[in-house]
Amino acid sequence: MTPLRLAILNLTRRKLTTFFAVLSISISVASSGLLLRSYILSNSRLATLGKGCDAVVGAKNSGIEILLGSLNGEGDFPDFVPYALFESLRKEQHGEGVYVSSGIKSVIPFLYFGKFKNYRVIGTDESFFKRPQPAPDLDFAQGTWAANPDEVVIGSYIADKENVRIGDYITVSPWLGKSEERKFPEFKLKVTGILDRTKTVWDYSLFSNVKQAQDIYRQNLDSAKISIWGYNVLNYFLIYTDFGSRKPLTDLINKRTVAQVIYVNEEISKLEGLLSSGKNLGLFITLMIILLGGLVVSVLMITRFDAMKIQLAVLRAIGYKKGEIAKWLLWEGILLGVTSCLAGALFDMMLFPALKGAIGMGLPETVFASSTIFQSIPIWIITIAATCIAAYIPFVIFNTLNVHDSLRGL
Repeated sequence: MTPLRLAILNLTRRKLTTFFAVLSISISVASSGLLLRSYILSNSRLATLGKGCDAVVGAKNSGIEILLGSLNGEGDFPDFVPYALFESLRKEQHGEGVYVSSGIKSVIPFLYFGKFKNYRVIGTDESFFKRPQPAPDLDFAQGTWAANPDEVVIGSYIADKENVRIGDYITVSPWLGKSEERKFPEFKLKVTGILDRTKTVWDYSLFSNVKQAQDIYRQNLDSAKISIWGYNVLNYFLIYTDFGSRKPLTDLINKRTVAQVIYVNEEISKLEGLLSSGKNLGLFITLMIILLGGLVVSVLMITRFDAMKIQLAVLRAIGYKKGEIAKWLLWEGILLGVTSCLAGALFDMMLFPALKGAIGMGLPETVFASSTIFQSIPIWIITIAATCIAAYIPFVIFNTLNVHDSLRGL
């Protein structure tokens, strides 16, 4: 009988022991996979953050939420800030304002107003694409800016994924605030441009002009339901500043207005710190879980080995070599590991959506922040290796036994 057949026969003969071994290891696999996938998904934020400003002005909130809401398309619908503040900041940009020391080089409007499928539609203007030097511009792969009513520019991913081309009309659903639950009439926009690939959130976004965005609010909601500023609102301003102008700009926005300014590099550093702490903790817990699973297998295998001493001695007496017994135990470890990984992967797939929903803003919800079950492959490899090592422990003990002494127990 081959070592593989011996392994299968032995595992199926001890069904209850095998079941609990597989169950305990599969739970370890699922738990470790959930932690690993959560960590990878969290880190995707750093790779996909939109490039395009030194600072962001938004309604008063935590800095990281403003960062992710504006430059990573995450979270609920953000609160509004007055358009009049944007206009005054633009005067500062051109040196026409009262506080010329604010050091503003460019201020870019930003207003969410719709969704095409799950992609967010943003109202802005040409300054979003034409950046002050030395910042690089956002180039168009095809077409031009959506300067006229009912026009839109789309990101490269949307063009490829949804097979949208210049001149096509797309159907957009209004997205006008987190408190509005009723359905609004859909509207159509004509695609006039497709952005070059940026490998950021902008590849998954659509852009129209601010007037178009504010008109959608005007067509669907009473002014009183928008804000105290009526339809003249934005969600964010993206700002480029001169070096050393942080304090004047902070004083201007935070102390003299209803809004709040955050600095992109500073908030990214905070986010990296949070992710680093989570990584270290997650890695430690993952290792502990895998170690626990390996110890469970080791205990089960060693306990079972005590009951198999005579069986192993008989196999040696009738001619089985030590190498064949080692292969048998190795196959048991492989079979236990593979079966447990399959069951753990199933648990992982079932539980991950619930985990993501429970964590909320702890994990990105954007369409580009995806996680697949195959990201858990390192966990599976480690698990199979651990079960093989655990299954091999009885063989080490077996080598210390005297076959003749074991046979006397018959």
